[in-house]
Amino acid sequence: MIDVETQDFASLQSDARFCVFTVRRKILRLYSQTQDFASLRSKLLQRIESPPMTEQTAKPTLPPIKGSWEDLAQQAARLASTQNDDAIPLYEKLISRLRALPETTRLANQGRLQAIFRNAAINFHTYLTVRERYDAALDLIPLIEEIEGEAKRAAWQYHKASVLYQAGRFDEAIAQLRARVEATPDFPTVHWGQLAMMHVHIGQPEAGAQVLDEAVQWLEQKVASAEKSVAQGDEDRALLASLQAQVALERRDLEGAIGYYERAILLDPYYDENLAILYMRMAQHGYAEAALPYILRDKQHAIRAGFWHGFVLKQLGKPTEAQRQWEKIAASDLAKTQERSLMEFVLAHYYLGDPKGEALGGILRLLKEDRGASWELLFLAGLGWGLRGNLQDARANLSVAVTRRKAMADGAKLPYESWIHAKALLSEEVQTQLSSYFETE
Repeated sequence: MIDVETQDFASLQSDARFCVFTVRRKILRLYSQTQDFASLRSKLLQRIESPPMTEQTAKPTLPPIKGSWEDLAQQAARLASTQNDDAIPLYEKLISRLRALPETTRLANQGRLQAIFRNAAINFHTYLTVRERYDAALDLIPLIEEIEGEAKRAAWQYHKASVLYQAGRFDEAIAQLRARVEATPDFPTVHWGQLAMMHVHIGQPEAGAQVLDEAVQWLEQKVASAEKSVAQGDEDRALLASLQAQVALERRDLEGAIGYYERAILLDPYYDENLAILYMRMAQHGYAEAALPYILRDKQHAIRAGFWHGFVLKQLGKPTEAQRQWEKIAASDLAKTQERSLMEFVLAHYYLGDPKGEALGGILRLLKEDRGASWELLFLAGLGWGLRGNLQDARANLSVAVTRRKAMADGAKLPYESWIHAKALLSEEVQTQLSSYFETE
């Protein structure tokens, strides 16, 4: 994998060092509270148990013995880290030999060989996904399911659909998810949501709406037959209503989206406590005026709501008021908040121009401390460099961000929601140079 750009903030304007250090500490504090950006995702995604996709073994205190299983695994991992396809025969050799051993042998000594076997299979799958060798990556999933056990099978089946989607095999992705709501009588409501949103991802919001209509009928039957309790029914009704709101926005049905989301709020207080699920999507779809009341209602997430308040004010042609909102966020005392809104905190600085590199300096510091940082953090670094006109470093970070997304089968490019900010912040020339990393529509 390409190495992340880790230029220190001292290379920025020297007279800004104190400010950079101060803001960097704020970012570090906020990042320590939310390293996974989970609060930016809907409740649907929060319910998905994502399969692990990164190296799980801790670094040994001593180098492995040459020719050992650990040595072979490390050789493959080193080659994979530079996207060198010589890793492929090493992974194949390691996996085939370990698979041939009796399970009792792999499980001996606290499961030492089983752990190597598991990690090799998952890491090889990840590498093949990144390298767009999708057939081979998909062929590994049954083995991984066997290793992981029944408890994680559903997560890997969802992941399989994601790999198919990333490979552009949309019909197969839909069929994979459709089978999960037809093959067995008992499954969680979230499976309907995953199917519906897959339709949305491939540009079929009408089909997504039809799936959710099916889900509502299915759920009511489950509640009527007492297979689900009244409380479970209300929670799942709220989930489906929130998804119906998202699909309605994709269909350009603003009134319907508001109606569905208000229903979700009545059924489950979670949705009133997380209004950003609605107002962020509204703002991203250009419904600034409709988003504003929900932003103003969000008293629990001052940083997030404040950033999006500025965003919609700018959309409404009020740039001075927007700037005032972003200045409030940039001056926030993060020691007094437990809010998970690093993205918005940094973006507020960027929309103010980040003239002294304060926010970018903090992001670079985080990347130095966490080599496994999420693609969102790498996107912020790339965006910050693009804002300063440094195309080389912008590309370096955006390239790694894309690789991280591909590895998780989150998509072959950065999502359109990221492009919205790139379009708003970067010059046309820089946009042209960096657009290949993004979904631009």
